[in-house]
Amino acid sequence: MEGYVLDHPSVAEAAAIGVPSEDGEQEIKVFVVPREPVYLAALGIWLAERMPQFMTPRYLETVPSLPRTPATGRVQKSSLRSRAAGPTLWDRSA
Repeated sequence: MEGYVLDHPSVAEAAAIGVPSEDGEQEIKVFVVPREPVYLAALGIWLAERMPQFMTPRYLETVPSLPRTPATGRVQKSSLRSRAAGPTLWDRSA
């Protein structure tokens, strides 16, 4: 999943998580660390053209960095799940 996002030239890092939706299912949210300024709506369209529909993220949000574990350097997705939506959140369905 993150591989598609990382293929975009403006994206340095990405992490995908599942977030609850209104219908009880899960929606995909991707946190993006930009390499250069990135327009999330354009990134969303770019991803929709390349990904299977069921994998296309509903939400995109830019962050300055991804939280990582000190020991292994792996992305702490649990920390991302508990994070409140930031001012850069983009919603594909809006």
